[in-house]
Amino acid sequence: MLFDIRGHKRTVVRWVYGGLALIFLVGFVGFGVGSDVGGGLLGGGHGGSARGHGGGGGGSLEDQADELRERSRATRPITTPGGG
Repeated sequence: MLFDIRGHKRTVVRWVYGGLALIFLVGFVGFGVGSDVGGGLLGGGHGGSARGHGGGGGGSLEDQADELRERSRATRPITTPGGG
């Protein structure tokens, strides 16, 4: 055994480690760590179909960056510092 703990302290340590394990489990499942689900259960609707990809993987980071640039150009005019 790593620590020689006896009696009440041993019970407390078991409960603390059990609680931490439960917190990690809920966090990993809730945020989708280690899965291909975008955001897990607590993602707030950031799935592929919300982006207009029809549920696909979303493409590469370059494709996503290009799409965001196109969206920003379509929603706001580009102005220059000189007012032109």
